[in-house]
Amino acid sequence: MSETATKVVERTMQDEQFLNLFQRNPDAALEEYDLAEHEEKALKSGKESRIRDVIDDALAAAVLVVVVNN
Repeated sequence: MSETATKVVERTMQDEQFLNLFQRNPDAALEEYDLAEHEEKALKSGKESRIRDVIDDALAAAVLVVVVNN
């Protein structure tokens, strides 16, 4: 679990502008975050199972909504 990856996911759920940037240009959206390579790949994958592996368990259920709806 990564606190930084969790913050990224939280931000995608709370900040529509950031979510739009992440969808259009994930590299630009993530450049301000200090993520490990595997965390960045997981977030960019859009795959629920990979994202769940790198975020806080409390947010894992909410990720499904973001991934499925976008």
